[in-house]
Amino acid sequence: LEGNVTRLGRFANYLRAIIPHPDVSLTEMVAKAIGQLALCEGTYTAEYVEFEIKRALEWLGGNEHKKLAAVLILRELAIHTPTLFYQPFQQSFDNIFTAVRDPKPLIRERAVSALRACLRLVAERENKETVNTRYYELAYKEAVSSLMEGSSTKDKSANLGRDDRIHGSLLIINELIMNSAFPDESVREELVEEHESDDVL
Repeated sequence: LEGNVTRLGRFANYLRAIIPHPDVSLTEMVAKAIGQLALCEGTYTAEYVEFEIKRALEWLGGNEHKKLAAVLILRELAIHTPTLFYQPFQQSFDNIFTAVRDPKPLIRERAVSALRACLRLVAERENKETVNTRYYELAYKEAVSSLMEGSSTKDKSANLGRDDRIHGSLLIINELIMNSAFPDESVREELVEEHESDDVL
């Protein structure tokens, strides 16, 4: 067991040394590997996930390469380790909107994919009797605030133009709509993936 922990720690350090990186495809692959590594059972896992979340949140305030890596890592951890990710969920959820307001479309779109994973995590943890609307309301307020005439203080600090603000808001609203029919949307995505696979063949 001790040997496995050592190997996992070494591999985790290899991955951490690669990003942030200007190559988008490489960053996406490393983020996926970080998510897969978090699936390993053991006492090391909780410490590993906590470290990666903390680092990702710090990177959200960095340059574009750090922001991209951050939202991709948060997305993978939300998908692969929902229980561990949910413990510091509030902080992760709040900070994702920093990247949604980024001037670069690529970062906005990847940030919204992380938001999607977070909203689905919320949906999976609630039932008809206990619906937690807090996160949906927060996301809606973030979207509406940027659609209001004149940019907000947050948008100004991010040097966000009108078109960028509208794009970010529409991305958030789209996720709220999709998440309201989460089971149906999951089926739709599976059908799309199957169709794309058939096209490749």
